[in-house]
Amino acid sequence: MRSGGLRPGVIGAGAIVVAALLVGIVGYTVYRQSFDAIRAERYAELRLIGKLKVDQIVDWRAERLADAHVGAGWTFTGAAVAGWLADPTDAARRADLVERFDLLRHPHPAPEAPQSQYVDVILAAPDGRLLLSLDPVATGLDAEARRLAAQVAASREPALGDFVRIESSGHVLVHVDVAAPVLDASGRPIAVLILRSDPSLHCYPLIQSWPTPSESAETLLVRRDGDSVLFLNVLRHRDDPALTIREPLSSIGLPGSAAVLGRVGEFEGTDYRGVAVLADLRPVPDSPWFLVAKVDDAEILAEAGDRGRMILLLGLLVVLLIGAAIGLGLSFRQSGFQGRLLRSERDHSSVAHRYERVLALARDPFLLEDASGQIVDANDAAVATYGYSREDLLRLHVFDLRAPETRAVLQQDWEAAASPDGVLFETVYVRKDGSTFPVEVSSRTIDIDGVPHRESFGRDVTDRKQAEEVLNKALAESREGARILDALMEHVPEGITIADAPDVRIRMVSRYGRELTGRSREVLEGIAVDEHAQRWDI
Repeated sequence: MRSGGLRPGVIGAGAIVVAALLVGIVGYTVYRQSFDAIRAERYAELRLIGKLKVDQIVDWRAERLADAHVGAGWTFTGAAVAGWLADPTDAARRADLVERFDLLRHPHPAPEAPQSQYVDVILAAPDGRLLLSLDPVATGLDAEARRLAAQVAASREPALGDFVRIESSGHVLVHVDVAAPVLDASGRPIAVLILRSDPSLHCYPLIQSWPTPSESAETLLVRRDGDSVLFLNVLRHRDDPALTIREPLSSIGLPGSAAVLGRVGEFEGTDYRGVAVLADLRPVPDSPWFLVAKVDDAEILAEAGDRGRMILLLGLLVVLLIGAAIGLGLSFRQSGFQGRLLRSERDHSSVAHRYERVLALARDPFLLEDASGQIVDANDAAVATYGYSREDLLRLHVFDLRAPETRAVLQQDWEAAASPDGVLFETVYVRKDGSTFPVEVSSRTIDIDGVPHRESFGRDVTDRKQAEEVLNKALAESREGARILDALMEHVPEGITIADAPDVRIRMVSRYGRELTGRSREVLEGIAVDEHAQRWDI
C-alpha cells in the first residue's frame, strides 16, 4: 500500500522537475533573445547618434570655412590690406583693419547676441609670419598655424586646421584655426585671414552631448598621431585636458585605435578605462578625424538583467502553476478529472471556414463531432433546440443527447455514418430540461485537415410523429368499429343488408339474411342490390 501510494507522488515530482528544466531552457532562450534584441536596439541607437554627430561636425566645419571665405572676400579687400601692408605705420588703415577684425569676431554686437565662435582674428603673411592679431600679446604663430597659412596661400582655397594645444602666458589653450587667402587685384595672395575658435565653446559641447539618458554613453573624436591615437576632446570618464590622452595603436581592442586603423561600424572592445563597451566607428569626411560613439556593456547587461529577473519570476510562477496543476490532477485522478483537465482544445478555424455558409443558412440543428463522439461545433439552431449554451453544448458527448432508451443502438448508428453515403435514421434526443423529442438524423463522415469528423443534421419530427399517431389511432378506431359491426351482423336475428353508394353494391349481409337466401358471403357481397333482389326474387 505504501509503495503504491508513493508512486503518484514520485511521478508528480518527476513531472515538476521536467517542467522546471523545460521552463529554464525556454527562459534562458528568451533571455538570450531579449539580450540580443536589447544589444541590437542599443547599437542601432549608437549608429544613429554616430551619424548625427558626424553630420553635425561636418556642418560645423562647413560653417567655419564659409566664415573664412566670406571674411577674406568681402569683409577684407585686397586693396585695404595692400594699402596697410605698403605702410604698416598708417594708424588709420590699421584701425580700419582692426574694426573689420572685430566685425568678424562679433558679427552681432547686441548684448543678447550669441557667444562668438572665434576667440581671435589674425592676419598672416603667406609665409606664416604674424602681421596683425586681436590678441595684444601675440608675437607669432604656432607651427600648425604657419603650416595652414602656407597651405592656403599656395592653394588659394580656404582650409580648416587641426586641433592644436599651446601654452600662452602660463595658460594652456586648445584652438582650431580656419584660414582663407586675401587676394590682390591680380589674384595673387598677399595675406592669409585666420579665424581662431575655441572648441570648448561650441565644438566640444556638440560632440559630448547625448540625446538620450545614459549613465555611460559618450562620443569621442580621435585622430592618428604617429604610432598613437590622440583623443581630441575632453572625456566623460576622465578629467584630463583635451589632447593629452594617447593610446598606442597596438591596442587593437581599443575602439579609437580600431577607428584610426580603418575599422568602420559596429565594434566590441575595451575603452580607455579598460571597460568593455559596444561602439560605432565612423570617419569624419574631409578630415583626419574619427568619431567613436560608445556605451558600456554593463549598462546593456543591466537593462537585460531587469528583463532577465522578470523572466525568472515568470518562470518560477509557471513552474508553481504547473506543480499546482499536476497536484490537482493527481488528487482527482480516480474520478477522471485529470482527463477532463488535460483535454486539449482543438483548433476549429478550418471547420468554421468550411461550414460558415452552411451553418448560417441551416434551420435544422447541426452538430460536428470528433472521432470519439465529442461535440466540437454546433450552430445556433442546435443551441436553441437542445437548450444548452454553446459553451455547455461543446462540453457534451453525442451520447449525452440521446434518450436513454436509444443509447444501445448509438454505436450501430455511429458506424453506419462511416459508409460512403452516410446514414439516415430516426432516434430520440433529450433536451437540457429533460424533455425528449423525436429526431430524423442525417449523418456522414467528413475529413478536416486529415482528421475524421462526423457531421449530423437533426430534424425535429415531432409534428410528423403526432400526425402519424392521429392517423394510426383513427385507423385503429375504424378497425374496431368494423369488428363490432361484423359481430353484430353475425348474431342479429334479422335479415340485414348493408350497401355502399353510389352504385348501391352490397358490402355486408347478416348471417340470418344469408341463411334466408341460402347463399354464402362470397356470393352476396359485391353485387348490386337490384341484381340481388331480381336474382333471389326478394
